[in-house]
Amino acid sequence: MNENVCNQSDIFSKYYVIYKIGSRDYLFNTYNGALMELDNQALEYVNGLIDNGCSYSTNINYYTVLKQEGFIINELEEKTRELNIVNSYNQSINDNMGTLRIDIAITNKCNFNCPYCFENGNKENFDNDDKLTKFKVTDYVMDYISHQLNNGISNVVLTWYGGEPSLEYELIAKTNLYLNDLCRQNNAHYSNNIVTNGYYLPDFFIASAANQGICYMHITLDGPKKIHNLRRTIKNKDSFSTIINNIKELMHLNVEVVIRINVDAENYHSIEELLLYLNNEFKEYCGKTLFVSLGRVFGSSNALSFEEYYQQYAKLISLAHELGLYHTEINSGDLRAFCNAETNNKNLIMDFKGNLYKCWNDIFDFNKSFGNILSDKPHNNELKSIYSAGISLSDVNNGDCLRCKFVKQCGGFCLHTRYRILNGMEDNIYADSKCKEIIKLYLKSQLNVIINGNNGLLYEK
Repeated sequence: MNENVCNQSDIFSKYYVIYKIGSRDYLFNTYNGALMELDNQALEYVNGLIDNGCSYSTNINYYTVLKQEGFIINELEEKTRELNIVNSYNQSINDNMGTLRIDIAITNKCNFNCPYCFENGNKENFDNDDKLTKFKVTDYVMDYISHQLNNGISNVVLTWYGGEPSLEYELIAKTNLYLNDLCRQNNAHYSNNIVTNGYYLPDFFIASAANQGICYMHITLDGPKKIHNLRRTIKNKDSFSTIINNIKELMHLNVEVVIRINVDAENYHSIEELLLYLNNEFKEYCGKTLFVSLGRVFGSSNALSFEEYYQQYAKLISLAHELGLYHTEINSGDLRAFCNAETNNKNLIMDFKGNLYKCWNDIFDFNKSFGNILSDKPHNNELKSIYSAGISLSDVNNGDCLRCKFVKQCGGFCLHTRYRILNGMEDNIYADSKCKEIIKLYLKSQLNVIINGNNGLLYEK
């Protein structure tokens, strides 16, 4: 039945994108996560609404479904959507919303010498032997968390990294066991993850892993054995084989592992081989306790541009999904600050001496520390605001990010990326809306995973 069913104030929301995935067309709502498959007639109808407005002669059945799924809304609702995005973003900057996040670089020592490490040059003359200070810092963290549990925090997430945190596993285990018990006594949830190269895994740590609240271990492999051993070096030893054996041990103990693959121009061509190897070696654990994630190497002469990276990402993540190594979630919930660097709440990023930072890319660069938890050193407010002044979502890209239909999916990219762009260290992806083309590539790859599998989630947990 054809008739005009449009309300005068109805519009087709800007929060949409249409993709052809395989031989089919899909309409995705970037505001609420609704996804619709369109046959040829429905696609023609939707394009008619987009081109001609909602006064276009309509099919009542199509129109009703599109309205139910939030593609057709009134003008006031569209303005409310923008306002809700801004409000939820601003709230997250100052409000922990029940979750406390603490990142601790527990050591600056490392048993690897990776050429693209962002910490290279930050660790010189940074003494690592003061065990007493490390104990003081972890004691402070435990007391700090205890205090926050009495002030509305119900979820604590701690990230251990370095340097190489495995060199401090004894201290990590002691702190984890205490915090896991403390949170349980306060009816709160404690979890931690460990960013490690996976080379050193002492027996005592593995034996107590189940009681430490470990959510997952983040282990880096940069390609099959030959490529990995060239990039992640340890005194001419075969680090790849040792790491694989350690992952097997973790799998036997049901400890979740996320394998991080750093992608650049040197290794992207070999990652398919690595994914196939992992699937073959760990088939029974893929998608259960073993997953992969991809990350773009930056600041290196071998770094891929954003466009190049996401073109490779789309191919590789599709294969990873087929092999059971990747599940996806597309954020369509409230927009929140991208990370700790963007907040002024109770979250903390610190090194093992108690120096505070806004971004973990700055760890061990004392010139970028704005304070210390163990001293009365005044906070340097200028440094503290380095990742908010001029590069918050309210400012960056002339404020257009908060009005962009893709902002929930990209989060404005990380603040360190924004900082590098605005200081000429990266291509300006905001120019000519390159950022929108990049996020469209990323979003299509995620939808492809969801549409072609039954283990993807449209809504963030």
